[in-house]
Amino acid sequence: MSTWMNPVSQKAEADSNPWFVILPCAFYWLSLPVIVYEIRTSRLTRLPWSTLMSLKWFFASLLVVDRLFVFLLAVWEAVVETLDVPIGYFVYPLVHSITLIFILVATNEVRKAGIHSSGALFCTWMMFFLFSIPEFISWVGIGSNEEELINVDFFRYIAFLAYFPLVTIEFLLNFVSDPFSFATKNERCPEEDASFISRQLLSWFTRMITLGSKKPLETEDVFELDSKLDQQFLKSCWKKEWAAELRRNSTVLRKQRKNTDKTPLLTNNKNYGAVGEQKEDQNEREDEMPSLLRTLWILLRWELLGGSFIKFVSDLLNFSNPLLLNYLILFIETPDAPQWIGYALAVGLFVAGQLKSILLNNYFFIMARVGTKLQVMLTTAVYEKTLRLSNSARREKTTGEIVNLMAIDVDRFRMITPQIQQYWSSPLQIIVSMVILWRFVGVSVWAGVAVMVSIIPINFGISIWNKKLQMRLMKLKDERIRLTNEVLNGIKVVKLSAWEIAMEKAIEEIRAKELSMIRLSAFIKTISDVLNVAAPIFVAVITFTVFSLINPPNSLTPQIAFVSLTLFNMLRGPLMMAADLVAQTVQLIVSNKRLKSFLSAEEIDPTLIDTQIRGELYKNAVEVHSASFSWDKYGERFLKDIELTVETNELIAVVGSVGNGKSSLLMAILGEMEKQCGYVGVRGEVAYVPQQPWVLNQTFRQNIVMQSFFNQKLYDTVIDACALQDDLKQLPSGEDTEIGEKGINVSGGQKARIALARAVYQNKNVYLLDDPLSAVDAHVGKHIFEKVIGPNGILNNTTRIFVTNCTSFLKEADRIAVINNGRITHIDEYDNLMSNEETRRFLISADEDTDENSEQKSTEESEKETLSEVSKISRHSEKSAAKRKKSSVVRAKKSVPAKLIQKEEAQSGRVKFEVYWTYFKAMGIFRYVLPYLLATAIQSSLTMARSLWLTNWSDENLDPNPANHLSLIVRIIVYATMGLLETTVLYIALVSLLVGGVAASKNLHRPLLHNILRSPLSHFDVTPIGRILNRLAKDMEVVDLRLSGNFRFLVISFVSMLQAVILITYSTPLFILVVIPVFIMYILILKHCIKSTRQLQRLGSLTRSPIFSNFSETIQGISTIRAFGWGSEFVQRHDRHLNLYVRCSYYSQIASRWLSIRLELLGNVVILAAAVLAIIAKNWGEMTAGGIGLSVSYSLNITFMLNMFVRQLNEVETNVVSVERIDEYTKTRSEAVWRLNSDRLPPKWPANGDLYLENYSTKYRDELELVLHGITLNVIPGQKVGVCGRTGAGKSSLALALFRIVEPTEGKIQIDGVDVNQIGLYDLRERITIIPQENVLFANTLRFNLDPTNQYSDNQLWKALESSNLKEFVRSLPKGLEHKVAEGGENLSMGQRQLFCLARALLRKSKILVLDEATAGIDNQTDALVQETIRREFSDSTIITIAHRLNTILDYNRIIVMDKGKIIEDGIPGELLKDRNSKFYGLAKSSNIV
Repeated sequence: MSTWMNPVSQKAEADSNPWFVILPCAFYWLSLPVIVYEIRTSRLTRLPWSTLMSLKWFFASLLVVDRLFVFLLAVWEAVVETLDVPIGYFVYPLVHSITLIFILVATNEVRKAGIHSSGALFCTWMMFFLFSIPEFISWVGIGSNEEELINVDFFRYIAFLAYFPLVTIEFLLNFVSDPFSFATKNERCPEEDASFISRQLLSWFTRMITLGSKKPLETEDVFELDSKLDQQFLKSCWKKEWAAELRRNSTVLRKQRKNTDKTPLLTNNKNYGAVGEQKEDQNEREDEMPSLLRTLWILLRWELLGGSFIKFVSDLLNFSNPLLLNYLILFIETPDAPQWIGYALAVGLFVAGQLKSILLNNYFFIMARVGTKLQVMLTTAVYEKTLRLSNSARREKTTGEIVNLMAIDVDRFRMITPQIQQYWSSPLQIIVSMVILWRFVGVSVWAGVAVMVSIIPINFGISIWNKKLQMRLMKLKDERIRLTNEVLNGIKVVKLSAWEIAMEKAIEEIRAKELSMIRLSAFIKTISDVLNVAAPIFVAVITFTVFSLINPPNSLTPQIAFVSLTLFNMLRGPLMMAADLVAQTVQLIVSNKRLKSFLSAEEIDPTLIDTQIRGELYKNAVEVHSASFSWDKYGERFLKDIELTVETNELIAVVGSVGNGKSSLLMAILGEMEKQCGYVGVRGEVAYVPQQPWVLNQTFRQNIVMQSFFNQKLYDTVIDACALQDDLKQLPSGEDTEIGEKGINVSGGQKARIALARAVYQNKNVYLLDDPLSAVDAHVGKHIFEKVIGPNGILNNTTRIFVTNCTSFLKEADRIAVINNGRITHIDEYDNLMSNEETRRFLISADEDTDENSEQKSTEESEKETLSEVSKISRHSEKSAAKRKKSSVVRAKKSVPAKLIQKEEAQSGRVKFEVYWTYFKAMGIFRYVLPYLLATAIQSSLTMARSLWLTNWSDENLDPNPANHLSLIVRIIVYATMGLLETTVLYIALVSLLVGGVAASKNLHRPLLHNILRSPLSHFDVTPIGRILNRLAKDMEVVDLRLSGNFRFLVISFVSMLQAVILITYSTPLFILVVIPVFIMYILILKHCIKSTRQLQRLGSLTRSPIFSNFSETIQGISTIRAFGWGSEFVQRHDRHLNLYVRCSYYSQIASRWLSIRLELLGNVVILAAAVLAIIAKNWGEMTAGGIGLSVSYSLNITFMLNMFVRQLNEVETNVVSVERIDEYTKTRSEAVWRLNSDRLPPKWPANGDLYLENYSTKYRDELELVLHGITLNVIPGQKVGVCGRTGAGKSSLALALFRIVEPTEGKIQIDGVDVNQIGLYDLRERITIIPQENVLFANTLRFNLDPTNQYSDNQLWKALESSNLKEFVRSLPKGLEHKVAEGGENLSMGQRQLFCLARALLRKSKILVLDEATAGIDNQTDALVQETIRREFSDSTIITIAHRLNTILDYNRIIVMDKGKIIEDGIPGELLKDRNSKFYGLAKSSNIV
């Protein structure tokens, strides 16, 4: 036994070395917090106890037994045999055993947490394995020597021989991930059950890469996200932390105010508490906002810290290259150095490179996940905040601004995430480089430090300047997108009025300012880039110059020169990144401020309205007492001293003149206005029908049913009551017909009835109806009032507040409220109000609309069965059942619906060369692209020449008798001159690229906008506005700010790799034998992967558009959504769109990482090859130390440049898709030319107003049926023609045909004998006038809204305003004609907007005037004024009026009745009314006219 205690020295040294035990154990204990974090944050279900887990436990338990045996052996020897046992024999096995036991426990806890493969545990076992190898070699060496084996410690020898294979097996077992149970395994997310190694190499993603190489990927092929990227989980985390941040911020503000309250009462502050003057300083307001960055840090700090650690280790590994290169050059310079040292150094360079590549890939993977989390949380936060914004806050935040928040600002947070560690990493790399340089060049390094330090304040100043420019740039971008959005939303009116050129000019003026900002910002950034890129050149020149001057001659050896050159090249990376980081940081600061401001904006206060769901428990359904309301929190009160009590099931009609507050009253009851004082209470669930109907881009049925359960009986009853049965028969696919965005493929009346039907179907207690009958024909309005709203309608058991301008229904109301100047002046029954002279004028139209025949209803009408109320739907009569059966048959006969809004198709395959060519042409090939490439080539040549010059210089210093000796001054001057020329050429190259990039932005945006405005109206029927805005906002932003930079870095990385290959091949010709197969493998891997990467990016771009389309619809219907309480459903809809986009975007980044890691690992072979070939060349005596230094130093840079090249190649492929998408919409089908044969037209054409349609037929799109059939119509000059018919009869289509919004399929239209198809669209549309159904106003001045083309004088404008009854209103505004209209005209009433449309028509005063339901949104009194104005101002013009109110056209010369796209009656009103069988008589009778 005693002999076994005395092992040989080799074994004693191995066994007594504590590091073999301490380091693996220490690694585990240091990793334990990571394991605990993994367990605590896991959202996976518990894993089953598998065979793999049993094997892990079995072998780990044997290891514990093995180590405990060694410990107990020491105890036995010390206690029983009383031997002098070293303390390490007790401590190390015991620590080892305890650590292994804890590893066993951790393994089981990881399993319980559902973690399939713990990275920390894998690395722990890897450490145990690696550190057991030296000891194993030692023991094997002893065992192979018989003499030493006799003296070996037998039991410890056996214990370790068992230990090593057990550790090896355990290590290998951890390569495999623990399997999920069959029930919980997510086949759609292979990332969740991937092993640690698979995650490092992204092998789990190979399945998608392979699939993408075989066929174009579709959204269904894209994997699901793992549980930690789940949207609901991330949303809950965000809401929790943001709420905590809001509480923290409010606490701080309370303390600050408490301190402020202690200031003296007498101060110089002259703001005596006036509400309107409480505007705080902008900087103070920003300081009072909660911190967005702090919230994000709390949520993501552990991932960011983990990424920082990995980046730190990767950066340190980066510096192993110059140190190993130093020893390699020293090895080359030492003739008798052992060969194995050189090969060991070569392997060291290779291993360090591989480790660095794996760590760096892991870092980018983590940052991709962080960026995805940021995007999900912030996008969702912006959307949900939009649903909660108060009315005053919504007025401050335009649609364009909110769209940019989602499209650009949120994306900037994601984009900067991979670079965020450069804040500390770049300074670290620079400092370490300088420290190592100090070791080689001594005090000369301070010359280089001086250069670096001098650049810092310049960069800082540039970043401050750039921040200001970015703020201005984003405001201009918001303004452009806002105006573009308004133009697109009002595109029909823009085309009818021939305003495309004016709107294009207005947008392009903003765009010109935006491009000016981009140019200036890019120029400033170029100066920063030149300084940062040239810094290593200046540092090298100055450092080598100073070093050569202050040291003895011939001191600049290859060892010093090329280690220093390697370090200088390493400086280039962080400095280039720093330049880009400065630009991104400036943009991020701006975006952070904008997002913080938005997320901190005031929200609607639900407590302002006292709401009770159980309305049946209260006598009064709505109560408003002493309440005053304003549109802005500190603005002037618009509704004053409102007193209103509405009993349950009461019908209250609200009347008043235009702009007096009828619609505002409903908004106040909904809580959409700012309540200044008083009480508002609503008892029961609310339904709201806005005056401007809101429909969604979904099917007819979905628009009505919305989030409710489908009830066939209720649905059929509502359809019949809202007079939609005939419309269903006309729609191409019945109830499954898809309604276009903003209801573009249905008439105004149909939209109004769909909106009303939706409200009725929801079966609420309180109905707020904002003039729902204004857009429907009189007979349809009567039907709807009787069947839905009136005392016998299906809403008779509900409370109804009915705003109306149609006074013929007022007698049916329980009470009538009269609003004047924002006050309820009277509220009483109809008869009492009629007896009051003051209120009689509001109601007098009722008597005009109702003659003595109105009460003589036919027996047939009086005996019609009224529909039972909604609550009694289950007791329908057999007649109702028969109707349902009939309607079901109608639905069954409809063909399978063709989608109106077609799914946006992604291009497949590689991006065509034509796309790149389009971008280069937009830049200017000969003007900018070729000069840039030429300058870059010259710069690259100068770089290589400078390196070769340095090689020759350093080699000469090693040669005691050089053949061609050059003086030190010559060497320095030539080296410095080449560096200076290199910098100059670099500046020329960057300026060429900068100016070319701005030219590309200009030349791509202009034709895109022009072609969009030139597109026919049918294009907007099938193309969501969000899809168009995505190109004008997000895609143009990519072109503006990213694409030229992507091409620049792609060229730089490619040229740098080419430099390296050329110089290495020049130094070591055999290197070409390695480069060729490596290059072939590169191409094969790239070819295999690029299809998937490209297609995933396209899918990402494709799936962004629905987010914006849904967002646009949400903003338009925000009041309706909030009234019905549909916020959560629309959030879910948004989540579905966002989830699809995030999946495509996230896996697009993963595809890039998959490619990058493989190419980098392969690229490290180049380093190994260069080093090995240098060693071989040394043996052959063919290379100098300088040549070897040059070769290896450039090979070390290849991996970094390769990484950049792959990343930029992917970025270019990714971002050039934006050019592809822009170009796609630049080439869509256009309308007919705007100007054609203008010179042949008489100057004042049309002079008479003669109109002739001959056998005219048309359709909206080629695939649709005719909407007008063989119309033949002759209208003589000056004739007043009224066109009537039920909704969908073709009345509006006739108006569109006159303006060539739709083109004929056969027949023709002549005006004053001129075929309108033979002239340009502008020649036609500028010379005839329409007052359209849509009252579109733009967020600009009143002057711009009246006269966008700027062709009328102020006198003409004021005269038009006076004639349209608006002069007094405009004069009352502080700025008059310069008064700013809010977005969508929200600061004007619906009636006022319609009057402004009338004023536009009065300005033109053309010989043909079309009124398309032009007075639908105004009261009867104002309607009478409008009609009188039209008769007076257009007395000698031909007028065609499409009317709902038949009394407005009874005095016309001629009446045309249309049905199903045909003229079925045509005659004088009096004669048509005499014929009791005529359709016109029936319409007049329905309107109580006869």
